[in-house]
Amino acid sequence: MANFLKRFIKLNRQSAAWLESRFPRFFGAPSYKDELMRLIDDDIDNKMPGTVLEVGGIDRPLLSRGQGFKYVGLDIEEREGCHQIYDQFIVQSIEQPVAVKSDLIISITLMEHIPNNKAAVASMFGAIQPGGYYASLYPLQVAPLFNRSAAFGAEIAT
Repeated sequence: MANFLKRFIKLNRQSAAWLESRFPRFFGAPSYKDELMRLIDDDIDNKMPGTVLEVGGIDRPLLSRGQGFKYVGLDIEEREGCHQIYDQFIVQSIEQPVAVKSDLIISITLMEHIPNNKAAVASMFGAIQPGGYYASLYPLQVAPLFNRSAAFGAEIAT
């Protein structure tokens, strides 16, 4: 059974790549990271958040500090330079409640690394200020014939 599944997955990926190469307008994928960044940039320009929390960015931030908001990073480990990249850096799991309240929370391909997604989502949404925004990129590698990612954002009205 395992061998059949491996062959099926390989055929699925090859089929998706072939369809995308032959019909790029129909099967081609936009850059979801670029779309997420456009959404985040628009949110920063239009809503002028006071605090932005990036979860899982460690030493590869999506933004840069000094843009008119407090930039907070959160990850399970700390690397050299984290305190220079962010205005504040928190070392903890996102599965635990976050003490910082934010107007905007961002992450990219984070949730597939989190053992308890329910706790992580509860923690992130608990850290959002009323009227705040959560924007993230989730990998979707189980969709039939496609190996894609999607950008999601949800405005929170509390």
